[in-house]
Amino acid sequence: MKKYKIISIVLFLFAISNIFCDPYLAKRFNQSAKEKESKPDEIIAIIKSKITSEKTIVDLGAGGGYFTLRFAQEVVPNGIVYAVDINQEYLDYIKQLAQKENINNIKYILATEEDSKLPNNTADLIFVRNVFHHINNSEKYFTQLKTKLKPEGLVIIIDYLPEHAPITGFLLHHKHGTEPAKILSVMEQAGYKLIEKHEFLPKQSFFIFR
Repeated sequence: MKKYKIISIVLFLFAISNIFCDPYLAKRFNQSAKEKESKPDEIIAIIKSKITSEKTIVDLGAGGGYFTLRFAQEVVPNGIVYAVDINQEYLDYIKQLAQKENINNIKYILATEEDSKLPNNTADLIFVRNVFHHINNSEKYFTQLKTKLKPEGLVIIIDYLPEHAPITGFLLHHKHGTEPAKILSVMEQAGYKLIEKHEFLPKQSFFIFR
């Protein structure tokens, strides 16, 4: 009897692992990004006001690619979008969506936790949404990221406020988010200047740096 219980538990855990596999998460990321409270249209409008259609945008921590695809279609249709992620399965998922929609101006980069792997002097704008809290040694990371920006390039950071961060993890529950003061401090120490702050997102902070 005990043997069958163990087998049942193993099968249950295997089923859960399949449910929460990377393609499933990528799809969930995209569903969340387009929800009304995420205000994607407002975010796109702000970015469109900052750069022209021939420029280069980096979606750093692209996840399921919701914003990658919108950037490629609506913001810089005559430019280039870099989808950057540390998970190859996410990049493959984005590539499949781009092929279905006949989008051809996306480049894909498999990064590491320490290095974006972007070419130097590449980006007119680097978009970092719900990723900041995942970055270890964030001051060093963003100091190094400056070399990837063109002169006058911008960095947009959107991250969950700690009190509104979603709970993640199957067995161990973790809430992820970043105090706005920490983002401001890290970016100042890394050599950036805050140029805009937006407060229309109910659960996230929104900063634009140069």
